[in-house]
Amino acid sequence: MPKLVLLVALAGALAGCWAEESPPGVTPCSCNNNGTCELDKEDCACCPGDCPCCRAILAAGTDIQDPESTVGDSDGTFATLGPTSTLTLTVGSLIRGDATAGGDFVLVGQVTSDSTVPVTDTCPSGAASGDGYQVEASVDGTEWSLVGFWTKTTSPPVAGQGQPFSLRCATPKLNEARHVRLSPLGDKPAAQLDALVVTSCTTP
Repeated sequence: MPKLVLLVALAGALAGCWAEESPPGVTPCSCNNNGTCELDKEDCACCPGDCPCCRAILAAGTDIQDPESTVGDSDGTFATLGPTSTLTLTVGSLIRGDATAGGDFVLVGQVTSDSTVPVTDTCPSGAASGDGYQVEASVDGTEWSLVGFWTKTTSPPVAGQGQPFSLRCATPKLNEARHVRLSPLGDKPAAQLDALVVTSCTTP
């Protein structure tokens, strides 16, 4: 009988410890709340203040002035892209290909170099001409699909507005994406990018 009482007491103590600590294999959510998404320990599911689900949380590239201006909400501050600029944006959550009229994501900003692209039903029907930027999307940041072209004729130079892109236009086919990459086209492309806004975003 004393052994049974001891086992019950021990089981109760262990249950109390498990209730206070995280289950094995589960990492508790920890947010720094400093406005910067630290991908090694934060995500948009539990730290939306630092890692917005439907905006860019990371910007990486070459020959870009103020690339961090593209992270987070549209706020009227711009990254400047030139003829040799490449920019990869990582979104807090997956972009879904919903084929809405407004596109699945929008590049908020303006292409200042002369460029145009033929469009049919919001998808490119041919290659861009002049100086602009090729827009690609990817799930894993390794394999990329062409989604369209960021050009002057379809990018109003007004903060808070921009050019929409649809994953249904992607070649090869793409139903969802986490990364968007901009690459220069032509001789002297130039642009200012404020933000990437996801209109068909999944939130955990």
